[in-house]
Amino acid sequence: MDFFQNHYFYFFLLFITIIFPLLASFESRIRYFQKWKKLFTAIFLMMLIFIPWDIYFSYNNIWHFSDDFTIGLDVFKLPIEEWLFFICIPFSCVFIYESLDYFSPLKKPFPYIGKITISLSVLLLIFAWIFYDQLYTNVCFSLSSFGLVVLSFQNEKWISSFFRWFLVCMIPFLLINGFLTGSFSDAIVTYNADHIIGFRIPFFNIPIEDCFYNLIMLLTTLFFYDKINRIVY
Repeated sequence: MDFFQNHYFYFFLLFITIIFPLLASFESRIRYFQKWKKLFTAIFLMMLIFIPWDIYFSYNNIWHFSDDFTIGLDVFKLPIEEWLFFICIPFSCVFIYESLDYFSPLKKPFPYIGKITISLSVLLLIFAWIFYDQLYTNVCFSLSSFGLVVLSFQNEKWISSFFRWFLVCMIPFLLINGFLTGSFSDAIVTYNADHIIGFRIPFFNIPIEDCFYNLIMLLTTLFFYDKINRIVY
């Protein structure tokens, strides 16, 4: 248990998240390292949205990071580990995207994927309105709803590829985020109960809002990544 109770634990989670994609970047078939410049540009653009959001929520006590699991170096009230989170997670997830695209390319779009995307967007907007007093819930659901509207304008194969990728990424997300939210140890990040619905994914102790936070973060990163690749090529 002492292993889970030290100031380097958040760093350790980021390390195990990124180490395999980092080493496998030089694999001769995917050659992920050749895409780093475009990827880090996309990540930077995503961070222009998510870092101010994170800072605002930290300053207003919507969430709080435990000093017990971080080294104590904060920038604008965010632990340095949280800044690295926005690099390590998208880096590793886009590696999964490239791997899926190379080893198991999608042959055809999922049935009714466009209608499903719009329906989910409308549903999230309704929930955002219902829970307008819960700031984290409202922002997550509203931005996810907007993101899905943008996604619906892409071709159906791209939409299908995104959802397949997102669902695959949910597997490591549940494990890593479960540690962050206290499913296996004390929580690295705690949430103000006044600003979330209160429903958490069983066993993993993850607020449902985090799933949509992850969705919009990955969608934003992939959207910019795809646009940059199209411009370059």
